[in-house]
Amino acid sequence: MGIKMSVGFNWFKSYKIHIHKGTTMFDYDDSDIEYIGGGSTSYSGYNIGLVQDLIEKYSGKRISIIQGKWLESEDQDLHLIDPKAMTEICQRILDGSEVDNVNMRSRIEWFKKLSDQGYYLSYDYAY
Repeated sequence: MGIKMSVGFNWFKSYKIHIHKGTTMFDYDDSDIEYIGGGSTSYSGYNIGLVQDLIEKYSGKRISIIQGKWLESEDQDLHLIDPKAMTEICQRILDGSEVDNVNMRSRIEWFKKLSDQGYYLSYDYAY
């Protein structure tokens, strides 16, 4: 049986990147991200693709995919969409009918609600 992969979805008020540089032979470099003030869940990659395509169509942006192991510095730009901007993007999507054609209205409404409350949104890969 193969590894099943899903995509994690995170909402948070802030974050802290942790970088550890190994200093001995068996002390390896490591990095991770700590999301502060929020929560997380996971979705299928297919549904994430539908949502990302809508967001990109209406804004030219995509929700950032952040993988802790890929981070290189504590001040790395994560290309997050500001919550106020995300609220506006979601409203533009909800004003159209395309969101209903792909059955993602409830997801976009939830993303808008989170953004209205000042949360940043991101994805990550979970195995």
